Amino acid sequence: NAKDMDSTGSSSHTLGSKANFTVFTTDQGLALDGIQSAFADRRGNLWFGTIGGGLSKYDGKNFTTYSVDQGLSGVQPTCIIEDKKGNMWISTANGLSKYDGHKFTNYYIADGLNNNALNKLIEDKNGNIWITSAGGVSKFIPDSNKFINYTTADGLLFNNPGPLVEDNDGNIWIGTAAGLNKYDIHGSKFIGYTTTHGLPSNRIRDIIKDKSGNIWCATPNTGLFSLDPKIFPGTIMNAPGKGVPGIKHISTKDGLLSESVNKIIEDQ
Repeated sequence: NAKDMDSTGSSSHTLGSKANFTVFTTDQGLALDGIQSAFADRRGNLWFGTIGGGLSKYDGKNFTTYSVDQGLSGVQPTCIIEDKKGNMWISTANGLSKYDGHKFTNYYIADGLNNNALNKLIEDKNGNIWITSAGGVSKFIPDSNKFINYTTADGLLFNNPGPLVEDNDGNIWIGTAAGLNKYDIHGSKFIGYTTTHGLPSNRIRDIIKDKSGNIWCATPNTGLFSLDPKIFPGTIMNAPGKGVPGIKHISTKDGLLSESVNKIIEDQ
């Protein structure tokens, strides 16, 4: 292994002849060394949400820090996205922030959020922002500047959901600690799926949609699984997990390093 320093002061680690890592810390301008979220925007900037230090943007040369002093709603950004108009949306442990490149606009319980402790967020194809929080799910409609909130009373399986993704039909899939929810955009209702419907686990840590439209879920106890929304019947099974159409389960038996999976990403 070799270690070198480049002109920015960052350290570069070479592992054999195949991998080369450049390490950035507070010495290079990162707000804090603890990172819990990251995002690459369309302009090539890298955004990092730190655990207590706010938001850091890296433009390829320098870091810029945004925290409560610069207008960010909280010091712990839990998720970062960019909307179709180029605005950055940041969920934090103390509210929601929109950054238009010049200023922050913040949203809290007083503005319609169901909770200030936010987990994840996405933008749907209609430009609405969906946010999961310690109080359930909020949908922000920019055109009316209003929130619609959902809880277990509306069909959510758990009032502290985490990751979420939009499928090819516009439905919103939400991972919780009690199963997988689908918000049926046509029926305007939540549908819940658990191990009784054939899921390998009820505990969903991460969720993505792949290029083929399959929904992939990471779990802390049974590896990961993919779900084909076009085939998955969503009915209660007599033998959960046994040959459920549309479900593909991958575990250590298939070569996975661990049954505990935190994050999924599809490469190009």
